Amino acid sequence: MKKVIISAIIAVIAIAGGFAWFMLSDNSEEVFCTLDAKLCPDGSYVGRVGPNCEFAQCPGESANNLWKTVRDDRQDIEYHYPERLLPKYIFAQEWPPEVEITQGIFSCAEEVRMVDDRIYCVEAESEGAAGSVYTRYSYLYSWESEGRSVYVRFTLRYPQCGNYGELERSECEAERGAFDLDGLVDRIVQGIEFI
Repeated sequence: MKKVIISAIIAVIAIAGGFAWFMLSDNSEEVFCTLDAKLCPDGSYVGRVGPNCEFAQCPGESANNLWKTVRDDRQDIEYHYPERLLPKYIFAQEWPPEVEITQGIFSCAEEVRMVDDRIYCVEAESEGAAGSVYTRYSYLYSWESEGRSVYVRFTLRYPQCGNYGELERSECEAERGAFDLDGLVDRIVQGIEFI
């Protein structure tokens, strides 16, 4: 008897919910957004949302106000970079990134990393000091269509996660694993404009 009553209640709730949805909806066509993603300054990604299929806002971000613009008249370029990094356990030490455009195409002598379909040569030099590791990065991207190469250089400081208590240590390690540094650099490089 209890099963019958519970089933009847569930059926009434489902019918009422469906009726309410039908009455409240505008009966227009459903919108299906593409499944592409936008890289956020914190290294996470957001997707498109309806009804206009615009990208959702990044965590802690309002209308991309975290990205600043640098105009380099010496190289006749303009590029964008996040004014600050959002991760709690990763710090920008030498920032904003130094962007240098050179003539010619170069092959990789360093580690090769793929971001989407683009190849980056990455050199990372680390040294430890006072409970942190400082890593100096140099990303090289050959812009074959322009006959030029782009260097992006900066230093990040990573506190040693083992120096924290158990909860913060887990949070620190998870954040390191989720941080998409390659994607962040790719967004900087792909946003370069020649002026």
